Amino acid sequence: MTTMQRFLSTALLAVLFAGVVKAQETTGAKAEEVKQEILKLETEKLAYRLNHEGSMEDWNKRYDAVGIAVTQPNGARPTGAEHVAHLKDPSRAKLRTNNQFGYQVRVYDDAKIAVVTYNGENTFSTDAEKDKITTQKTLDTDVWFKFPDGMWRRIVHDAAPAAGECSGANAGFIQPRKE
Repeated sequence: MTTMQRFLSTALLAVLFAGVVKAQETTGAKAEEVKQEILKLETEKLAYRLNHEGSMEDWNKRYDAVGIAVTQPNGARPTGAEHVAHLKDPSRAKLRTNNQFGYQVRVYDDAKIAVVTYNGENTFSTDAEKDKITTQKTLDTDVWFKFPDGMWRRIVHDAAPAAGECSGANAGFIQPRKE
């Protein structure tokens, strides 16, 4: 699937998803409160991704829904369990820097669903080749759902390569399945 097809598919799913829950974005004080909660979770994730506040595995287990839908820049679609197992793999490329910016949060369904879009710029290298850096620029989408227990959990994470911007599209990611 080409980058344009992935982008259009993601956009179509987001529109359909929003249409199913409620066609209208939630606004007002309630929406602003949710936006702040979600931005806090998203920025907290950065510290975990770089292992400053524990491991990313810990963050994923806490905030990712059991059946999270993940799409990586190289097209791989690991299950939540595969994604966590990959984070524990000592031979994988490690995230060395992580910059996320341009956050936009939209709130739907009476403040029970939040859709976050942002730009990402990451660098990776393996422990064996720390000087061999791979840079990836992505356009990311996270969909958060407030479960009945009051906990926000991420149900979708899509990281699409920014047009013409990803070098080494497989660095740090699970390889796509042959289907």
